[in-house]
Amino acid sequence: RSQCSQVRDLLMYDAQHIWIGTDGGGIEVFNISTHAFESVMYPNENSPSIASSAVLSMQDDGRGNIWIAMFGGGVDIYNKSNRTIQHYTSNENDEYALSSSGIRCIYPDRNGNIWVGTNGEGLNVYFLSTSTIGHLRRSERPGVGENTLMSSKILSVMEDKNGLLWIGTSGGGLSSLDRKRGIYTHHPELSTSTNNSVLCLLQSSDGSIWAGTWGEGLNRKNPEGKITSYTPDNQLKNGAILCIAEEPSSGAIWFGTFGAGLYRLNPKTDSLREFTNETDSLSSNYIYSIYFDKSGTLWVGTRAGGVMRYNATEGKFISYRHDDKNKKSLS
Repeated sequence: RSQCSQVRDLLMYDAQHIWIGTDGGGIEVFNISTHAFESVMYPNENSPSIASSAVLSMQDDGRGNIWIAMFGGGVDIYNKSNRTIQHYTSNENDEYALSSSGIRCIYPDRNGNIWVGTNGEGLNVYFLSTSTIGHLRRSERPGVGENTLMSSKILSVMEDKNGLLWIGTSGGGLSSLDRKRGIYTHHPELSTSTNNSVLCLLQSSDGSIWAGTWGEGLNRKNPEGKITSYTPDNQLKNGAILCIAEEPSSGAIWFGTFGAGLYRLNPKTDSLREFTNETDSLSSNYIYSIYFDKSGTLWVGTRAGGVMRYNATEGKFISYRHDDKNKKSLS
């Protein structure tokens, strides 16, 4: 195991445990009651194990499986009841295999299909009804025009309340796909004018679509179509938005940046609260993941700062990170 506190994703495994996906350290299992790291899932030839230590995304499909997206390792499916792992990787000789093993994100839709975003080979989908894999890529065929993905590098995927699939890309901006009609709509107003990269997506409870960009901040489109932008030019210190989540109890929007800490936005008043490691209790200003557990507690994954839990009563963050003297600390 490498000493790795780059926390890329967080997932509630059961009432007592949170899975922590790290980039280089596999998956750590954290006990909420004892505040101890109990075990780790790491590539291991001697037992069923994950295919790569670079875990970027994890999703529970609601059917007893956790889907694990790994950069360079494809997708693993962990069955919670029998604790087995099934591997999916790319295979150029198999048209039903993943198009790439370089996976950036994973997302289950309301019908149980699993969408898998790759780093250059488009969007894959595992169809629940047939247990087969389909592929969506940028098409250069004559006559297609703009009715296609604008880039095959997929960074984020989300399904909205109307069933539209939103796809954030690197270099191709943000698109929504009406799967029934097979029509793409592109949304430059929610992307960037420079690198056209959308790293995270959210539909909040009021129906607004939120898009976090690389360099130009956070964009919001409300149900009436009004666009609001939070950028380095107005309210933010940094425009690289890596992750976003809605606080269940209040509807506040939390988002993390690459180097400028964490923000809490009250969408009703448009007021921002900033959290940094200079002025607050953050262990790092590089925020890779935000997660609310079933009790409504906020957990935050960082680069080099481990995992943080927010104590809302005191308004402080508690850190869990690597400690050479403690074998039960984060690796």
